[in-house]
This record gives sequence, C-alpha cells and structure tokens, in this order.
Amino acid sequence: MPKARRTLFAVVGMHRSGTSALARVMNLLGPPLPEPLLLGMPDNPLGHWEPLELLDLDTRALAAAGCSWDSGPLERAGDALLADPALRRRATSFLCRCFSRGNLAALVKDPRQTVVLPSWLALADELGIETRIALIFRDPVEVARSLAARDGIAIEAGLDLWRRYNRLGEAYSRDVPRILVDYADLRRDPEAVVARLLPFMGEAGAYDPAAAASVAAGTPRDDAAPRPELPAEVAETSAALKAAAAGDAVVGLG
Repeated sequence: MPKARRTLFAVVGMHRSGTSALARVMNLLGPPLPEPLLLGMPDNPLGHWEPLELLDLDTRALAAAGCSWDSGPLERAGDALLADPALRRRATSFLCRCFSRGNLAALVKDPRQTVVLPSWLALADELGIETRIALIFRDPVEVARSLAARDGIAIEAGLDLWRRYNRLGEAYSRDVPRILVDYADLRRDPEAVVARLLPFMGEAGAYDPAAAASVAAGTPRDDAAPRPELPAEVAETSAALKAAAAGDAVVGLG
C-alpha cells in the first residue's frame, strides 16, 4: 500500500493583509502550526500564528538577497534559501519537523515567505511534500495606511510594496494548488470563505468550521477615510486579484 503523501499548507500575502487571521482559521480546520509561534503584539494582539523558525529563515534569506521585508531587490529573494547551503539544510530540517508527529498535513505562515516561495516549493518537492498555497490579499489603501501607522512607511511606498508582494506571490504560486482569499470576504462573510477552504484543504479541513468562522468574524474593520488615487499598476493588480478570488479563476499578472 503506497504511503500517504504529506501536504503543507502555506498562507502567503502582503504584510497587514490578514495572513494571521487566515492562518488561524485554517489551523482551526485541522492542520497544526509548528511551534514555537510568534506571540501577539500591540499591532496584532490576537497573535501572528507565525512559526519563529520560519520567520528567522525567511528573514535570513531576504538578507542574503540584499533586502529586508520592506526594501531592496525582493525579486531576487526567490532562490535565496537554495543558494546558501546552511540555510538550505535548516529549511529542509524545518520542513521535516513540520511532520515529525506523524501528521500528514501541516500549516505555515509568514508574509516574508511570499517572496521566498520558490525556494520553499523546491525543497518541499524534493522531500515529496505537496504544497498548497492560500494567497490572501487586502485592499491596497488599507494596507498602505496600516503600514504608515505601524512603521511610518509613506503611503506611496506602501502601495508599491503591496503591488510587488502580490505580483510575486501570484506568479510564484501559479503551478501549485492554490486558493485566493479576499480579506474583505473573510471579514464580511467568513462562513463562505470557510466553505471554500474545506474542499481546498481536503481531509485536513474537517475540524471546527464554526470556530474558524467566529475567528474570521472578529477581525477588525477600517473606517471610511478618503482614499488616494491608486497608481495604474496597483489598481490593475487589485482588480485582477478580486476577480480571481470571486470566481477562483486563473489570474496572470504578467
């Protein structure tokens, strides 16, 4: 009898886009998150649901590519884990530990992983692990305002960072099973998002959809402040992602 294949669910997306909320929802639907996790902070008191080792590996990969999460040549970070032997060994060990308790499904989340995704997909494939990607996106203006409030990043720079993360995440995840989630849908109709997640997650998604919907419904909403005009590429990217999430269509952003 063939051995059952392990499945790694990865939540990716731009910072301040609801990755934490989606990770917790998916965690409640079954797959465990490898501990220890990043604890809640003032900007995210409910918790980040982020494995500390994954966070460290992605941060080091970005540094090896000459960038940080919010600056530098993010497009060069895709293969950074593969290029450094020490990082590659650590990343491989981390993936193995995700399944060390005999579980056949595991969940990881770190916004930085969005731009390091090619490395993680390649390593998982080498280990015979199937990767399924949940790409969550949020209104670019909301993200830019959140970055401005938390990190002092100018609105224009925040919008460009949103564009880069989402375009890279979409491009890197095209060839694996994936689901696109609009953070607005997670806040407005969490039960519908959970209903979409369950078949995507397969046997892993059978634990507690009611609790998951409750977590999603508790995510904060934004006020209706005046909106700046979006740069053309940001507006086009946002429209394409929304259309894809609404119909699970294939989206290509070039």
